[in-house]
Amino acid sequence: MTDGRLYLRGEIDLATVPALRAELARYVDDGVDLLVDCRHLTFLDSSGVAELVAARQALEARGHNMLLINVAGTPRRVLEVLNLTDWLSLERTSRPLDGTGQQTLTAS
Repeated sequence: MTDGRLYLRGEIDLATVPALRAELARYVDDGVDLLVDCRHLTFLDSSGVAELVAARQALEARGHNMLLINVAGTPRRVLEVLNLTDWLSLERTSRPLDGTGQQTLTAS
């Protein structure tokens, strides 16, 4: 089993969610535990939340996990209001991964 790490940057909204969907699908297809680092994520709308939820469900169905780390500011507040912080497994600080998979998604 390998681990993957995805870095989210900028804004995740209706315009940028197709790129997020493609990256998340790659990790689901690869069958990895996924660490999503949100330290540079500045905005997250409902379409982005829906993609994160779908990815977590797909990974879980395949016996893998997804952990969101370094979620702060507006994105964290959105997940708190939706009562998803526990279900999406949020942590404030980073934990190292043993795997080598890395990908950065930069949203504009």
